[in-house]
Amino acid sequence: MAYPRFTRARDFKFIKKTAGNYTINNISWTNLDTGLDLVLRAEIGDVIEAAVSCWWAQESTDGYLDMATLVSGSPVHYFGGTGAGTNAGVSGWGNNLTAGGPASGPVMYTLVSGDISADTVTLRLLFRTSVATNKTLKASADFPFFVQAKNLGPVDPH
Repeated sequence: MAYPRFTRARDFKFIKKTAGNYTINNISWTNLDTGLDLVLRAEIGDVIEAAVSCWWAQESTDGYLDMATLVSGSPVHYFGGTGAGTNAGVSGWGNNLTAGGPASGPVMYTLVSGDISADTVTLRLLFRTSVATNKTLKASADFPFFVQAKNLGPVDPH
């Protein structure tokens, strides 16, 4: 892909998981499932739109999700937070302890130097909990877990 480009990159990936709930428990950002990694063709300056649609169980801890670009197996940049400390990642993807329920919505991120390797970007979901207590993300026929990403191409300069 060479610049200037005037059309979308038109690369997208999605995964629907309908078996095997996730039981998460870590106060530090941790890989959710490397089998959910999404790899897209990309260039610096492309806008990536990522989305999750999932259902959290009601349990006595908060659960948070974030998406990160990955190079050589390590997170580089996070879509929602910093990947450190107690930030909540992508706010629409988290859940508080007082109510289980759905979490969904898209977020966008503009790729920068360091996000891309061999003309692709690898995206990975990470999680953390507010305290060291189990939290369940459902992935079943009744509560499917979706993750998706698409490359929208470069930001329109106009």
